[in-house]
Amino acid sequence: MLSIIQTELLKLKRSWIALLFIMGSLANAIFSIASPNNNDLLWSDVLVKSSTYINLMIGAPLFALFAGFIIAQEYQQNTINQLFTYPRSRQQILIAKFIVIFLLIFATIFLSFLFTLLFGMFRVDQTLSFSLLGEFLVLNLVIVFLHFSITPIIVMLSILFKNYIVSIGIGIIAGFSCGLLATTPLGIYYPWSGPVLVTYDFLELMNVDVSPVYLTLAVCLVVPLSVCFSLYKRADIHSGA
Repeated sequence: MLSIIQTELLKLKRSWIALLFIMGSLANAIFSIASPNNNDLLWSDVLVKSSTYINLMIGAPLFALFAGFIIAQEYQQNTINQLFTYPRSRQQILIAKFIVIFLLIFATIFLSFLFTLLFGMFRVDQTLSFSLLGEFLVLNLVIVFLHFSITPIIVMLSILFKNYIVSIGIGIIAGFSCGLLATTPLGIYYPWSGPVLVTYDFLELMNVDVSPVYLTLAVCLVVPLSVCFSLYKRADIHSGA
């Protein structure tokens, strides 16, 4: 399994994904420390903005692109036949791809967190307390798992359509709509609003019953994940596909 993961990571070294996750992390950190009124910033405000922007603006389209590219690149490069001739089962290959997607999400969120702390040292006069740092470390870890729980939907679509254009489109739509739907009664059932609602509940910025949110995300993880493995196992790949 480790060798498959290493192979998938090596593929990314030759792509624009590695650069993109760094740019996404930087953009999120820059948005977080920006203050149009040039007011004195507090660490709590900066870190809340960092978590909010990753959920509302950066996360959905960027992570959808990651998942779509990692799954569909072999289809679009016509190398899927070679991939399936490896001495590994298709299930192992797909598991490795999911692990790489998780690692990219984790790296993006925590690199953004580190950039936010770094840039904040030049913009925030307040001393950062260990309790606040610990709280947001835990929150960012939760956000990683929340966003990862949505990726099986993107993976399923990428396997079905054999390209990542659909994934990018879904991610962009989700990025625009998650904030709007989060403020409506339907928000607790909309997967991409889940990270926003859980974050606001964690920070006590909004009184939300997160039980339906967790249930929705669990369904979005388990059901599409099962479909993904079924589709990947049964895929009939022809020469030149």
